[in-house]
Amino acid sequence: HRRVSARLAAAGLEDAAAEAATAMARAAGEIVAIRPELAAHLGAALAAAGLPPLALDAAGARVPLAGPPGRLTDAAQEAARRFVSLPQGVDGLRACRLAAPRIGNGDMDALLHAPLVAAETAAGLRPPLAATEILRLIALRAADPAYFDCALPCALTLALTGTAR
Repeated sequence: HRRVSARLAAAGLEDAAAEAATAMARAAGEIVAIRPELAAHLGAALAAAGLPPLALDAAGARVPLAGPPGRLTDAAQEAARRFVSLPQGVDGLRACRLAAPRIGNGDMDALLHAPLVAAETAAGLRPPLAATEILRLIALRAADPAYFDCALPCALTLALTGTAR
């Protein structure tokens, strides 16, 4: 961001910092349009550069790149309303650094921990998963894809911003 801003200022643009921020947001928007799963990573990178975690889509609309952490608990409560049972053999997968929402009597803990485990792994907060753990993650995502897909960006935001337990 600083390099782009400095180049624009050297070229004579008066509001170089704002132009650089807009250019970065547009570039992030182009990336997210092709690879939406990278949104939380881009949001963390922009925040680390001192920019808001926002992208601009092709129409110029603002797209948030960080999953709001409060949404994690809301998504867990929605998952609890849909919950019937876990697939066989998926228990035992637990987040190490991120706190999973506490919902119910613990029967669905593996489901609630799954996106947090994926986020911890993606952020380098835990060692790479073994093949059996990857299969558990796949089964848990399949058990409630709506929860997993909603919770993962929130968990990634927490993991990438260092907001652990």
